[in-house]
Amino acid sequence: MLQEEEARRLVPSAAAGAVSDRGISAVVLVKPAGKLTPAAAVTQLLSGMALDDVEVESNETTKVGTREARRFVFKGAAADGVGLRYAGLLFAHSGYHYQLLGWGGLSVTTADAAWLTPVVEALSLQDGEVAAAPSSAPLRDSVGPGWR
Repeated sequence: MLQEEEARRLVPSAAAGAVSDRGISAVVLVKPAGKLTPAAAVTQLLSGMALDDVEVESNETTKVGTREARRFVFKGAAADGVGLRYAGLLFAHSGYHYQLLGWGGLSVTTADAAWLTPVVEALSLQDGEVAAAPSSAPLRDSVGPGWR
């Protein structure tokens, strides 16, 4: 598991994150759902990826507990030509979309996304009202030279 600041180096809006010793990364994103269904949110995610030759390997409805969710796996080539595979789970809860997104090289990931299972099993929701995350901008004197 990563500290929040480290997770936000992977994805600036990450609420949590993890990196494995095999080079697999994962983040949790929490965003207001607005009028987007989970299926539409996945479509939006796929259309916004900066990858070449994107191939959707799966995009299906599943369950997270009692909640309907979308499970998806896709692969493509990064700008440097390196093949990457992404897998994720997206569901709605209390007006927010919770998205678990993992990625890694094609040599350490599989189309069935079994490599993401430990992260999916570790994800749980706590009781209580969902609140917006505080600003992610660090205080001027909390990082970098001169920090005390």
